[in-house]
Amino acid sequence: MANDTPKRKFTKEKAQRQETKNELKTEEHENKVLYILSSKEDSYFKIAKRFHLTLRQLHKYNESIPGIDLLNAGSIIYLAPKRNQSKTKETITLESAMTWREIAQMEAVKLKSLMRKNNSSSPDQQLPKGEKVFLR
Repeated sequence: MANDTPKRKFTKEKAQRQETKNELKTEEHENKVLYILSSKEDSYFKIAKRFHLTLRQLHKYNESIPGIDLLNAGSIIYLAPKRNQSKTKETITLESAMTWREIAQMEAVKLKSLMRKNNSSSPDQQLPKGEKVFLR
């Protein structure tokens, strides 16, 4: 049985309306994806409820680790799907050691796509400082 309900798309206009209600400032990443910076009392559940998204959507957009709901203050939380590739950068050179998951979140690129472009198999693999990472 097909699901006939249309998917809700979170637009910049909706974000601005929610901003005034919730006192959270949405921003647009250089890769054209809307996000917010979490505060110390935020959780995925609270953000999903505040922005009228499902918890599943929010976890999918942020490719979060299942079972972890509490967020660190200042974490980037995307309110729309990330891109398959960067719109502005072809590569980056890491300034500190990071995992694929952290890079994907920082650059607003889907984790699976990022790992495929760089021939990697583990999302939590630690990459050394100075590593060149392909974003396109």
